[in-house]
Amino acid sequence: MSYSEEQLAQYFAHLGYDPRVDPTRPSGWLDSDRLGFLTELQARQLARVPFESISLHYSAANPPLSLDLQDLFRKIVHEGRGGYCMELNAFFSAVLRGLGFTLINTGARVMGQDGVFMGWNHHLNLVSINGIRYMVDVGFGKGGSFSPVPLDRAAAEREGGLEFEPVLGTRGRLEYKRLELHSDPTQRVWVYSTLNSPWSTLAEDNEEQAGEGPTWRPRYCFGELEYLPADYEVMNYYAMTNLSSYFVTAVLAVRTILQEEEEDSCGDADAVGDASAGGSTRPRAKGTIVLHKDEVKQTIRGKPKLLERLTSEEQRVQALEKYFGLVVSPEQAACIKGRESEIRTE
Repeated sequence: MSYSEEQLAQYFAHLGYDPRVDPTRPSGWLDSDRLGFLTELQARQLARVPFESISLHYSAANPPLSLDLQDLFRKIVHEGRGGYCMELNAFFSAVLRGLGFTLINTGARVMGQDGVFMGWNHHLNLVSINGIRYMVDVGFGKGGSFSPVPLDRAAAEREGGLEFEPVLGTRGRLEYKRLELHSDPTQRVWVYSTLNSPWSTLAEDNEEQAGEGPTWRPRYCFGELEYLPADYEVMNYYAMTNLSSYFVTAVLAVRTILQEEEEDSCGDADAVGDASAGGSTRPRAKGTIVLHKDEVKQTIRGKPKLLERLTSEEQRVQALEKYFGLVVSPEQAACIKGRESEIRTE
């Protein structure tokens, strides 16, 4: 399913971005450089639509999250919210199909903090352009790929894999290989990794703590099997209801900072929306802003900086609006009272 022409226009208005090469034509969105357009669209989506879990904490809805595409459009475009992977990548795939792209939805296993790949718990998209498939992910938050990555099997099978620069000053890698967990030696999956991602709580001090050089951290692995909506319903139910789910236990919001943002406007969630798309230079990610539980951190070109330590729910609600444009009403804010994720003041 895809979004309509009218919905696409509303979406681009939400991004503050008009990519039409011919505004007089209703379907004049795509230019001839489809990969360049996809790269720019992914960057602007990541900068404007946060990866976040706040509806699991500041809401009384039951169930709290819907994967219906019309519900997602209303939540993201009309209400100005974001979501997690199954919401954001489902939404983005409907945008891309409406724009004429060919793609499939698939699933991935995220690497747990214990260094073991978990069950199927991530949604990403595989977009085909001129016979080449690209990994396109707008729902991983910190440590994400931030731009289309080609599934180049020859390069990914070589020692060291296919390396690229997800965010300025960082390094990513895509490999195609067998996992130690596989019992069948012929099995192969794509493995996406980052090099000591400085915006990660676990990895940012890795080199100093371990006294070793940079090391690669696998983020997730995936195949090329097309997933169906029913598959994501199962994954979504676990992610939003299981008490051990990371999203249930932590208030989280992440957005990308683009090169075109001024240093002093990174706390202004509307700054990206004012950017013009008319220039020939495609925007690139230079960093991220992350609200994780009671901290707000900014990372620019691999260098992290603590912006705020939050000591009350009032402060956190203010930070969500200040840095991410996420407005939480007083009625919604009251829903977190008594939950594990609440910031409690003495």
